[in-house]
Amino acid sequence: MVNEASDELEAIGWDDRLKPEVLAVRCELYLTAQKWDMAADIACSLAGSHPEEAEWWVHWAYALREDGKVAEAKAVALRGLERHPDEAILHFNLACYLSLLGELDEAKVELRRSIELDRSFQKVAADDPDLEAVWESFGE
Repeated sequence: MVNEASDELEAIGWDDRLKPEVLAVRCELYLTAQKWDMAADIACSLAGSHPEEAEWWVHWAYALREDGKVAEAKAVALRGLERHPDEAILHFNLACYLSLLGELDEAKVELRRSIELDRSFQKVAADDPDLEAVWESFGE
């Protein structure tokens, strides 16, 4: 259905293509299609024009991480947390990025904070491969 959704978006008139609601759908489509660079570009634009919406910071950082730009993802998550300090998913994703970068003490702090804000991240964390280094560090 990704192709069908893409076709529908292409049918939208030029005057409406840059509306936030159209860009939001396009961002979701690119995330689903794993077109990370395109998703990151749109999420970046949406975070810039609508910084009060935490989801754009989340999508932007996530797309960067999936595109192999983990340090950039960390920077975006940190910027997002400046605006959304109680957004559990930003803390959780930041923990993942820190873990991948080998910053394990900081990753543990962010992981704890995400779980304090939303207990469901405790279960999610147990299965997230990005946090493998954090779990291994407890055995040391």
